[in-house]
Amino acid sequence: MNPESRLLVVDTNLLVSALFVGSAVARGILERILNGAVLCFCSETFAELEARSTLSKFDCYTRQEDRLKEVEAPGKIGLFTVTTGPVSICRDPKDDIFLALAGAIKADAIISGDQDLLVLGNFEGIPIITPREWSTRMNGVLD
Repeated sequence: MNPESRLLVVDTNLLVSALFVGSAVARGILERILNGAVLCFCSETFAELEARSTLSKFDCYTRQEDRLKEVEAPGKIGLFTVTTGPVSICRDPKDDIFLALAGAIKADAIISGDQDLLVLGNFEGIPIITPREWSTRMNGVLD
C-alpha cells in the first residue's frame, strides 16, 4: 500500500488519544497518517473532536487551551467534505457519520478502535480496521 494516495477516516477516539491523552502509540499512528495519507473530516466529525477538546476529564493530561490548539492542527491539513446523505447501519447511530463520510469520499480505510464500527468489517468495500492494523499494513508493527 502506498500511504501517499490514501484518504483516511479516523475515529475521534484515536485523535483524542493522540492529541489530548498523549498515548505514544496513538500519537505515532497519527503522525504516520499525517506524514503520508490525507485525514478526512466532515463538519460533524470535526465538531465531535472540538466538543471533546473542551471536556474537563482531559485536564489531568493537558490544559484546555493546549487541546484547542491541537484541534486546529488536523483541521489545517485535513480534507473537509460534505457527506452525501445519512447512513443508518451501525449499531451505535453516533458512529454512522464516519461511514457516511467514508462513503462520500470513497475513503481507502476507516481507522477505528470502536467495536461498533469494527464489527462491520467494511462499508461499501471500504475496510474498517484498527489503528494497529493500519500501522502494520503501512509501516510495520508499532512497539
